[in-house]
Amino acid sequence: MVSRRAALTVLAVALLLFAGCTAPSATPDVDDSSEVEAGDVPDEDGESDDEQTDADNDDEQTDADNDDASGEPTDATDDGPDDANEDVEPSDYPDLDLNENVVWNDVTELIGSDAPQPNLFVDEMPPGTSDAFEPQQSDFQKALNATETASGGNGTSGLATPGNVYVFPDGPDEEVEQVLVHEYTHTIQYAEGMFASWLRSPPETTDEELVQTALIEGGAVYVADEYTDEQLDSVPLQSEQMQATYEAAPVGDRLLFAPYYFGAKYIHDDIDSAEELPEVYSSPPLTTSELLDPDREPPATDLTVDVENTESDWSVTRTDRQGELYTRIVLDTELSNDEAVEAAAGWSDDELLAFTDAGQDGFAWTTQWASSDDADEFEAAFESKLDQRTDEWVDRTTVERVDDRTVAVVIGPERFRAAVDISASGDGVDLVVTEPTSAAETTMTEPSLAGPTVSGTRVAA
Repeated sequence: MVSRRAALTVLAVALLLFAGCTAPSATPDVDDSSEVEAGDVPDEDGESDDEQTDADNDDEQTDADNDDASGEPTDATDDGPDDANEDVEPSDYPDLDLNENVVWNDVTELIGSDAPQPNLFVDEMPPGTSDAFEPQQSDFQKALNATETASGGNGTSGLATPGNVYVFPDGPDEEVEQVLVHEYTHTIQYAEGMFASWLRSPPETTDEELVQTALIEGGAVYVADEYTDEQLDSVPLQSEQMQATYEAAPVGDRLLFAPYYFGAKYIHDDIDSAEELPEVYSSPPLTTSELLDPDREPPATDLTVDVENTESDWSVTRTDRQGELYTRIVLDTELSNDEAVEAAAGWSDDELLAFTDAGQDGFAWTTQWASSDDADEFEAAFESKLDQRTDEWVDRTTVERVDDRTVAVVIGPERFRAAVDISASGDGVDLVVTEPTSAAETTMTEPSLAGPTVSGTRVAA
C-alpha cells in the first residue's frame, strides 16, 4: 500500500504488471519510458517465458500500498508450524514476529495456487521507486478543483512486484501480517495469469484503468478479508478499513482509494471464496458503471465526438473517457456524497479532449446521459459545484447543453472558450475550434494557468 499522498497514475502496463497494496492504498507514479518484454507477459495459465524475480532490476516498477489499520498491539501471532505447515522453513526475519513461509502457505491454500513463493524484503525500498510516494495531480483534475489530499499517515506499508514483496513494518503484528497477505496475493495474481490479457491489451481510458485496477486490488483485499476472518482477531477487515478511509478522504485521495473499496465490494458480491478469484477476471465489467452496479443495464458508451480544429492553433494533446466513478468523485468535492452519487448515476458515456496552445491548456468534456432527466441532474449538479467554488479555474469554466442527453463542460482561458463550438450532429457531436479575431489581444491579457504537461497514452487521474 502506498501513502495517502500518492497518486493514481499513469502507465497502464506498469500499473497492471506491478500490483501491490493493502488498506488503504493507491498507485505510485511510474517511469512511462519502460517497456514490457513479450516474454514477461504470462499466458492465461500463468506461464511466462522469462519470470521477473530480480530485486536489483533497475527498470522494475511497482504499485505501493499503505495500511492505516487501527487496533491495539497484541501478542505475536502464532508463527509456529501447524498441521498443514509442519515442514515449513523458519522465518528469515525473526523481528517480524511471524513466519512469512507459514503465511505464504496459508495464502496459497486459500486461493488454491501452487505459485512459487516470492522473495521477501523487509525495510528495503526497491530500485526505481524513490518518488513512489510523491503526489501526482493531472491538469484536468486541477481544473475540476479535485486535488485536495490529506497528509500521509503512519502504518505498515508494502510493495509487490512479480517475484518480490517488500514490507515496511510500522504497526501491530497482525497489521503487518495482513499487509503481507495482500502483497502475497498480488504475486499469485500475476503468477497465475489472472489478468494476463490486460497486459497484452492495456486499458486506453481512465475509466477502463479504474475498472482493471479495482479488480486487481479488490481481489487482494478480498483474500486479505478471508484470511483475516480465519486467522486475525484484532485487526478490522481490510474492506472495512477501505470503506471508512474512502468515505472520510478528501477528493484527491478518493480517486486513489476508490479502486480498493469498490473493487473489494464488487468481488465480495461476485464470489464466495478466494478459490473462485480467477473467475473474476474471465468476464469482468467493462466500465465503472458496471463495477458500481452490476445489476443495472450496461451503459451504451456510443458517444462520438468529431473534432475540427484545422483553423485554430489549439491542438489536441489527448482524448480520454473518465467514467461514472470519476464523475461521482469530482462532483463530491462541493456536493454531498448522496447528491454526487445521484447526479452521476445516469452516466452513459463521455469524452474528454485536452487542448494546448502557447503554454495554455483547454478542456472540452462532453458527457452523455441515459435520459434527459439524467442530463438535467448532472447539469444542475455541476452548476451547483461551480457556484460553491472559489478556485482560480471556476471563472474559466462553462457548462453547455448540447442536446437532450448531452452536456458539455468547457474549461480554459477566454479565447479557448470563445473558440469552441459544440453542437449535436446526427447520433454524435461536432466540436469545432476556430480562432476568434481577438485571439492575439486575448493572449496578451490572459494569464496562463497551464498545468504540467501530460505525456503518453494514459491520463493521470
